[in-house]
Amino acid sequence: MKRWKKALLGCGGALVAIPVILAGVVFLFFPKSAPASAERVPRDAATLRRGEYLFRHVADCGGCHSHHDETRFGLPILGTPGRGFGLRRGGVAFGGAKLPGLYASNITPHPEHGIGRWTDGEILRAIREGVSRDGRPLFMAMPYSNYREMSDEDARAIVAYMRTMTPAADVVPASSVGFPLVVIQRFVPRPLEGPVRAPPRSNRVAYGRYLSTLASCIECHTQRDDRGDMRMDLFLAGGRPFEEPGVMHARSANLTPDPETGMQMTEEQFVSLFHSFREMAAGHAEIPQVERGKSTPMPWFAFADMEADDLRAIYAYLRTVRPIRHRVSTGVRR
Repeated sequence: MKRWKKALLGCGGALVAIPVILAGVVFLFFPKSAPASAERVPRDAATLRRGEYLFRHVADCGGCHSHHDETRFGLPILGTPGRGFGLRRGGVAFGGAKLPGLYASNITPHPEHGIGRWTDGEILRAIREGVSRDGRPLFMAMPYSNYREMSDEDARAIVAYMRTMTPAADVVPASSVGFPLVVIQRFVPRPLEGPVRAPPRSNRVAYGRYLSTLASCIECHTQRDDRGDMRMDLFLAGGRPFEEPGVMHARSANLTPDPETGMQMTEEQFVSLFHSFREMAAGHAEIPQVERGKSTPMPWFAFADMEADDLRAIYAYLRTVRPIRHRVSTGVRR
């Protein structure tokens, strides 16, 4: 009898020990990362212009890493861009779950509370490989999996511009998520496998796909399943929910060329729609107030100054994707 008790106790101890050991292995060996490069990015005028354009008007980095006026259409940025933002009202939806512990970090060059003491290589690694300065994995809400496709030249330009931003002393807590995401997030980052180049601008479709990836068009306009994976059967067909109590209750639009439920605009209408927000974005026209819960997650003011040729390239790419019949009520008014 005593032997049985000892055996049971031994089995119970093993059942406890195995998960602990596995967790230790995961936290010891993941995320996979390479040492940050020792490079110093160029900061000539042309590089800084390109970096500002990508940061503000394509990748819209400030869209996540800033405070916003939630009472006005399009959620215009309040205060210093890049000073970080806490998702305090219950978090954001990820795979159907609410994650209240997510924070967009302070990415201004403040030496204490921002990234002022990070090396250029550490910032580059975080943007495209999803690993923080101290080796921690960044949560997947940061679209580093998309930014892996960002060219070396464009990534360096963004880092150069970030060095010139106004420092902000805002203290932002580190993000914290529970099990199993705290484990899952460690398996996502991985080092780049070699140099990354952008498609030639002359190839409008390929370059349009490149810009669509950096701008998260694919990310936002494709629904996800319960595990957080994109549903490729609804690729760019819209319907992804954006829920923020008291701010928005919206779904992304169908951008496929389906003749009944997809995007019906001509190329010029597409470009004109984005550029129609330029006066508001520049502060030359008043941004209207909106009824609570009726704002939009679409960053019109960031994309308003995207170059016409870049918008045309995105349009050319969107016309090539598979048409998907998927009627969506976006829930917002332009």
